[in-house]
Amino acid sequence: MPSLRSALMLLAVMVPPTAALVDGAWANPLCSLNSVHCFYGPGTITSSDSLESCSDLYSNARYDLILGNFVLGFAVPPGGDTEDASASVAAVDQYHVEGVSPGTPLVFYAEMDVHLNAYGYACRPVGWSIATSVSATLKEGNSNLSSASIRTPIKCSPNGLCCAQAAHLEKTLRVTVTRLAGDLFTLHFDLAGIGRGSGQESGQLRFSGLPPGAFVVSCQGYRQDMPTTAKRTSWGGLKLLYR
Repeated sequence: MPSLRSALMLLAVMVPPTAALVDGAWANPLCSLNSVHCFYGPGTITSSDSLESCSDLYSNARYDLILGNFVLGFAVPPGGDTEDASASVAAVDQYHVEGVSPGTPLVFYAEMDVHLNAYGYACRPVGWSIATSVSATLKEGNSNLSSASIRTPIKCSPNGLCCAQAAHLEKTLRVTVTRLAGDLFTLHFDLAGIGRGSGQESGQLRFSGLPPGAFVVSCQGYRQDMPTTAKRTSWGGLKLLYR
């Protein structure tokens, strides 16, 4: 709506914001940079928006840090399996726990439910590169991580023709978070796929093991009240902490 866009632009000039709404996503320059990659057209897009995506004829990638979900897909073009297809998501956000007294010692879990799928494209002679792999990683801080990956198994016939077989995996990635209530912790989300076939993957963030009344919020606007699922929240209650 032009009038709404004009009003937002005028407000941005008059009052330097902590966050701005851009095409339905919160752009908060105080939060970390994130990226999505689509191999066939857009390449890599880097953004501080809460939601970003890329897409072309043969790949797509998307993250939504407010809802805590991440998806990608890719496939080699028809007849184009002489080079790798790929897609990736790399996102970061800062979180803290509210709802209990500040300074309360907490040990809880950050989890990402992932679904990984990889497929072959065409059978080729022995020696051709035909494999496809996909992977997902959840990391807290610099080294506390949990990951999963799959690769299409290769089967060759007696006549020397090799085919990549489909591979699938569903898994919950989990890292233990030890913090005081109110203290910040950083989570990294990485999804990637590459190969001469096709692949899809998705991830959904959630938290478990928090005491009654506790909930998690983030710099980008994520909020999870236990035991409910993630909800969108306004920047009004968050921007002071991340100023």
